[in-house]
Amino acid sequence: MTSAGVWFLLGVAIAVAGSRLQFGTWDTPGPGFVPTLAGVVLAGLATAVFITEWRVRARPKAPGPGLDRWTLWRLVGTLVALFAYGLLLMPLGFMLTTLLVLGFLFRCIAGLGWVVSLGSTVAATVASYLLFSVWLKVPFPPGLWRP
Repeated sequence: MTSAGVWFLLGVAIAVAGSRLQFGTWDTPGPGFVPTLAGVVLAGLATAVFITEWRVRARPKAPGPGLDRWTLWRLVGTLVALFAYGLLLMPLGFMLTTLLVLGFLFRCIAGLGWVVSLGSTVAATVASYLLFSVWLKVPFPPGLWRP
């Protein structure tokens, strides 16, 4: 329940910060459009988790196995990968950074085979590039590899 409260407060903070930017309209979104909506969605999901946990706490619960080492390493690896994505996005560019991070996540964290990891990495990178850069016209940092 405490983590739901933290996520709720983070969602509210993001929504408030986003609301200080120009929201725009649904047809022509401004810079505050995505942060405001993301904060509202995050706060709403945190509220749903809080309510669910509150209802579950009323019922007796059997003890669970807890957090094993593999799960902990996967969690840490995912957080490190996301942090590295933020650091490498500007110098390496969108395409190369996304390929590297998704490849790591699919192969090392999700434990998929090489063929599936490679195929999923390329497909997700190309799809996200087409969606955001081509269709939505979001400018990406070009970095080393310019598509």
